[in-house]
Amino acid sequence: MTLDEARDFIIKHYQEYIDKKVYFASTNETLVIKAIDITEDDNGQYDATCYTEDAFAEDANFENGIFEHRSLKDVIENGKLV
Repeated sequence: MTLDEARDFIIKHYQEYIDKKVYFASTNETLVIKAIDITEDDNGQYDATCYTEDAFAEDANFENGIFEHRSLKDVIENGKLV
């Protein structure tokens, strides 16, 4: 993905996913999308990346760290908004 494609992809899906819970059946996880940003790999390719927290953590607080990050495309294709 180019930088512009990643930026456009985020703009298109940001409101739908930011601060929302997403369930992933393959891993039986429910995550909250806390941030979406553009990342660049070593080959100069860009991706729209979600930074998440465990939706059921008692002390979930984005300022204390990120649970995991995954591609926004993966979130859309493999997750279900709950």
